[in-house]
Amino acid sequence: MPLIFDRSVPLLHSGPTYSHSLGTPSPSTAAALYRLANPARMPPPTSISESSPTPTRAKETIQSKDYRPASTWHLKSHWKKSFAERIVSLGLSSDEYHHLREGVDRGPIPRHSTLREHVFILSRAGIAPLVQQASYWMFPDFKWPIGLAYFVYNTLFVFFVISCVRRFDRFSKVYGTYDEQKIGRDRIPDISVGQLCRALLLTMLGRTAGEFILRWNKNDIPIEAFSWSTPFRMFAWLMVLDYCFYTYHRSCHENDFLWKIHSKHHTTRHPSPVLSILADSFQEVIEIFLCPLAATLTIPMSFHELYLMVCYLIYVEILGHTGLRAIWHLPITGPVLVHIGCELTVEHHRYGKSGRNYGKQEFRKWFTLEFRAKLDA
Repeated sequence: MPLIFDRSVPLLHSGPTYSHSLGTPSPSTAAALYRLANPARMPPPTSISESSPTPTRAKETIQSKDYRPASTWHLKSHWKKSFAERIVSLGLSSDEYHHLREGVDRGPIPRHSTLREHVFILSRAGIAPLVQQASYWMFPDFKWPIGLAYFVYNTLFVFFVISCVRRFDRFSKVYGTYDEQKIGRDRIPDISVGQLCRALLLTMLGRTAGEFILRWNKNDIPIEAFSWSTPFRMFAWLMVLDYCFYTYHRSCHENDFLWKIHSKHHTTRHPSPVLSILADSFQEVIEIFLCPLAATLTIPMSFHELYLMVCYLIYVEILGHTGLRAIWHLPITGPVLVHIGCELTVEHHRYGKSGRNYGKQEFRKWFTLEFRAKLDA
């Protein structure tokens, strides 16, 4: 409650002027003047506490107690967060993404446009090649050294990843997420912030490093790197990568020793985008370096094609851990695989060790081929 001073009321002060002009004040007047001169000692008005109730957090599960690991670090202000917490904050989804949505009826599962996603991906993943192309046009004698190229391409790659997280978060409010009427999507546990920070840095700095080591040539012109065969080779590249990933991933779920390595990734049953990289170091090396390396050594691709391919791949990996409740085909492989009944259809993390799907692109294709091979044998 603000204090209002009336200039017609003289304030209490020492000196002969007071005693001569006002005389000795009455006890009630003296008490009122004392309170006015010492507002810090006045008790706080009760109306303030009554008008500012303590905010309550939205529910995140229908259970009486949330048994998931504690997650409180995101409640800190930006300046009170540690370095690791600030890095992980780059991949945070909104609070609403984690909230329980009891009684929400979203109707039939919606169908999302694949063409719309191609526009989104190319309009952002294509920025780095366009910047390089513009530079080569304006300064034809200056060819980018690998250090400058890595800085530009990797910075814009990080921008692309953050854009994907924000996009899926926005669509989660439109389409909803699986099991949203029972439980919200998992938050990042306090105990996992350090590990996720390291994994994020490895992903942001290492995802494009392999392409530079294997394919970078400063004399290559970006606009000349693509041809009519690019879409077909990108599709083949994804098939090779997915077969490698499927073989390794299924082995992790069926072999007890390998499951010990992979089980940390499945400590979340309803993952969020940043939890897609929650894993042990062994798993990170396989997924970030070895599987893409096998595909790159098998399918010939230029540096600029590979950069675009990595952007499509990280898009798919993030999408696969959002839990979006929509018919959302994967941009490159989805339109083809859906017509032969081979596209992914279930959220892998909901089934723990039993899995149900093991590929990034087309679980049913590899499973069907393997099953038929066993029957023929």
